[in-house]
Amino acid sequence: MAQLDTLRLSLGSLSEVSATDTVAVRAAFTRARIAYKRVEWWLAYAAPPVAAALNAQDLEGGDDEADDMADSAEVAAAGVIFVEPVGFQAVELRLYPTVLPGATDPVGAMLAAVDRLRVSTFGTGWSRGAILEAARQELARVEAIGLANGDSRAAHAGLHESSAALGGLRRVVALVAAPALDSALGAAAATLASANDTTFDRLRFLSHEARAVARALPPPSGPGFWRTTSLFDTAAFDPWAFASADAPQPDAAEVALGQSLFTDTRLGGRSGRACATCHQPSRAFTDGQAIHPVRNTPTLLNAALEHDLFMDLRAPTLEAQVRDVVANPREMAGEPLDSVAARLQMPADRIQRALAAYIRTLVRLDSRFDRAARGDSTAISATERRGFTVFMGKGQCGFCHMLPLFNSLAAPAFDRSEVEVLGVPRTADTAYAVPDTDPGRYAVTHDGRDLHAFRTPSLRNIAVTAPYMHNGVYRTLDQVIDFYDRGGGEGIGARLPNQTLPLKRLRLSAEEKRALIAFLGALTDTSGIAAIASRNAAPSRAPEP
Repeated sequence: MAQLDTLRLSLGSLSEVSATDTVAVRAAFTRARIAYKRVEWWLAYAAPPVAAALNAQDLEGGDDEADDMADSAEVAAAGVIFVEPVGFQAVELRLYPTVLPGATDPVGAMLAAVDRLRVSTFGTGWSRGAILEAARQELARVEAIGLANGDSRAAHAGLHESSAALGGLRRVVALVAAPALDSALGAAAATLASANDTTFDRLRFLSHEARAVARALPPPSGPGFWRTTSLFDTAAFDPWAFASADAPQPDAAEVALGQSLFTDTRLGGRSGRACATCHQPSRAFTDGQAIHPVRNTPTLLNAALEHDLFMDLRAPTLEAQVRDVVANPREMAGEPLDSVAARLQMPADRIQRALAAYIRTLVRLDSRFDRAARGDSTAISATERRGFTVFMGKGQCGFCHMLPLFNSLAAPAFDRSEVEVLGVPRTADTAYAVPDTDPGRYAVTHDGRDLHAFRTPSLRNIAVTAPYMHNGVYRTLDQVIDFYDRGGGEGIGARLPNQTLPLKRLRLSAEEKRALIAFLGALTDTSGIAAIASRNAAPSRAPEP
């Protein structure tokens, strides 16, 4: 309650500062958000709606130019609807890079939210277990969001704010007889307090200070997507937690059936294709082809660790994806799964379950980066380490490709897949480019915000899964990095009024680009895939039921 009162007072001070005094209003904002970070651990755990009202992440990419476009006729003609950030995110965008009129207008609603919470939580007790679980979740926020400036995209104060988050947590942990955790939190907070955003060795922090905090925490007691104290354990995520509630746990026979069906050309009907035709194990379950206008074939490695499948998120589960793929004439049979099932003489739902069960065995979370994050200093080179610093800092990659899965699932909930509008071009032009015509998720939702929006894919195994982007337009990572460095589609002429990627150039140096690409290579883990490829060298038939 004392921490909440401090937040209330700091917000009150922010509301009273004149926006014409740039230094004073930014200083008041910094004090208020530091006060918020000190209570974030319990607000996010016990009152998620209030935490969202106070500090919802900016949905427009944290770029002031997006706001400038919001009133344009082009946006209106496209039917695009902008979702305004709220709370501290809204204030920050009005303070950086220049202070705008009405910069502190959102503070009134924030004060009201704090006042309601102050009344509703008065006298509420906390168990030791709840405090330690909240600590586990806050550590994940710091690692995945704070280190990437994920909710400080304009001010770039994520490291210092993360120090405050761990420091605020430490004040309460000290009361629940956890001396090892108390000490580890203190060391981690002190390291972040003196960190420089551009040069800070984030990987060392993950493998030393953050790892020490994780080791001092008890494992979670209940089920969940994330089931360990560390984000980087090989068994950190349960692929079956991502399945629908009625999906039965498979046995070895069902997985084996799924593996056989994966190469069975009868699934493809007249097309003669099997799943393995495009998802080739020898190519990390891709095909290496860019077949325009059909979308690029994504890898199936770690596909089980997603909530929604396809680039437009139209399939909620792997089981649903199987049915969709089989019925799609561009991919497989072009006939209903029930018809294919009759040809195979087995129930359609058994085909879905078996293939989904097999794909859930393709989780690989033991890359050299993972081993480095767990403390193996020899697992990664100095150049790759610098590349991770660029990834989380100047490159702004960690905004969307969030640790530890490097997709859009945000810690600690990992409960929602997101889409982004990048302005991907139709061809690999770097000037006067034309946006690709694929409507993306808009074809599913018919919501203007989703026009040309596509799922943020995982970057794990990206070095071995070319080509890139939803349409396979880029053949190399050098091309991909150049696209982002130029500000996405906006920077090459493929302008979209609803681009969510920040529009400004990153201005990465040649050395920074090389280091970044080197780091991406450290995300490769194809262990055991060679053996799978040798078994699946030729299309086959699943055993008769």
